[in-house]
Amino acid sequence: MEKAFTSASADQRPIGQRPVTLINKIIPLEDQGASVFVTVDRELGKNLEFIASGGDGDTTVVKAKGPSGKIYHADYVEELKRHKVTIGDTEESGRWELIVKNKNRRENGYVSVIVVSEAKDPENPPARLRTFFSANVVPYARSSTQFRIFVELKKGEQVVKEAHVVANVTTPPGDQVPVWLKDSGVGADITEGDGIYS
Repeated sequence: MEKAFTSASADQRPIGQRPVTLINKIIPLEDQGASVFVTVDRELGKNLEFIASGGDGDTTVVKAKGPSGKIYHADYVEELKRHKVTIGDTEESGRWELIVKNKNRRENGYVSVIVVSEAKDPENPPARLRTFFSANVVPYARSSTQFRIFVELKKGEQVVKEAHVVANVTTPPGDQVPVWLKDSGVGADITEGDGIYS
């Protein structure tokens, strides 16, 4: 519910002031725990937040580690079953780590992880990526199966041209396959230079 409310209120703001979701994924919490790495671009860093939902306050410990090695501990809200690390505004761009520790090693589970930030300067928004696909469900892949990946890349309201865009596709056996996307007007890409890579 909170996620839906936050998304709805954020969408009302001009694009340069909207928060950017850097990560939104579910991670398995096994044995000692898990780590998730995220890159915070130099244009971001305002109202940086790390949110982990799903682990309880007694058996799960959450903290964020900045590029300098500084540790930030999460606050836990029992009613929401949520750990939240609020950095506020930071000058530390680069690779951050969200660390989720599982103190109850007999029970494995899953934790939903969201990392959001805003642009430091609304007049200089970061590039934003929006993905969509040719189908919501792909039947068991055969050599004839066609599945298209589309990525729209914009900076503010301007399209980003000539970017290097790679989609990492996870196959059913769990292999990671890099797929280079082009904005060339060839193949699945309909129009050259429109900021939509496929």
